[in-house]
Amino acid sequence: MYQHTIKLLIQEKIGSGTAGSVIANRISKLPSLKVLVLEAGEMVPLTSQVPLFPLNLALTKYNWNFTSVPSKTIAQGLKNRQHLTVAGKALGGTTVLNYNLFVRGNKRDYDNWAKHGATGWDWDNVFPYFLKVEDNQDYHVIRNVFQPPQGTINKGARWGALQAYINPVRGRRNLWILTSAFVHKILIHNKRAYGVEFEHKGKLYEAYAKHEVIVSAGVFNSPKLLMLSGIGPKRTLEKFDIPIVADLPVGRNFQEQPSTVGMTFGVKTFTYSAERVTVPYYNEFLVNGTGPLTALGAIETIGFVNSKYNDKPDWPDIEILWITLLDASDKGRVLRHVANLNEEYVTYNG
Repeated sequence: MYQHTIKLLIQEKIGSGTAGSVIANRISKLPSLKVLVLEAGEMVPLTSQVPLFPLNLALTKYNWNFTSVPSKTIAQGLKNRQHLTVAGKALGGTTVLNYNLFVRGNKRDYDNWAKHGATGWDWDNVFPYFLKVEDNQDYHVIRNVFQPPQGTINKGARWGALQAYINPVRGRRNLWILTSAFVHKILIHNKRAYGVEFEHKGKLYEAYAKHEVIVSAGVFNSPKLLMLSGIGPKRTLEKFDIPIVADLPVGRNFQEQPSTVGMTFGVKTFTYSAERVTVPYYNEFLVNGTGPLTALGAIETIGFVNSKYNDKPDWPDIEILWITLLDASDKGRVLRHVANLNEEYVTYNG
């Protein structure tokens, strides 16, 4: 690969996911700052705007396709006992292929963050200005006995970080957004980050930052990038012959929300099978922003409960999602693939 240098004195931004989009929007408000956003993914197709098909892009290049190592203790219903993690590789990050559910969470979570130093993240101040939140416009009659969930939807279409934070500011003269830009490492001298090395269309480039380099590459790629740059546990860096810049516990206490697919049951009622998604549905969605395609991925309702291990009854530790779909439909096959369900589970619950 040939190496090129971008001689810009900028505020560097790595990643345009949920957090990265917000940061890029806010720091580029200052006209004195020049901001470069480097995104490894691309712009998503218009099909991503349909809320009913949230996971379709999970089977494409717009997903990082992270896979866990085989487990010896859990994941018995999964192929090779491995978990697949959906993570958006695109402008807007995972908000381009998630279920668009607007779950406010628990008051104690936010107040606890603020208590530990995250100023402004308390329950009374946290909710964003730019997100559009609507009630689910189209849902199944079986949900009438529950409270329908809300979603980050605007006029029936997906409203994620891309629509809320990136698109409104793309015309700013001090903001550059480069897609298909995969950052290899942070450039560091005397323990100060002064730029990054990244790959774009088969060539290596360097971009220099006058002020700072902001890393918001997600829960997996952020610690990985730091360690590739020499910031991380000494033992790990030495194992991969990476020069040590700072011996820090990067990646320690990493946590992801564990989930499982429960037992399924059948009802004789309407389902969104491939045969029932018709051209009139698409026309209604495109023209009016209404109809079955605006449904939140067949999520009927959400509930929170306490496990026997939780001693704080007002701070639930389990979330339950009720999903309706036809197992034989495209949506059913996509869900099975994304969840990595093995044939034994599929046969037993089919």
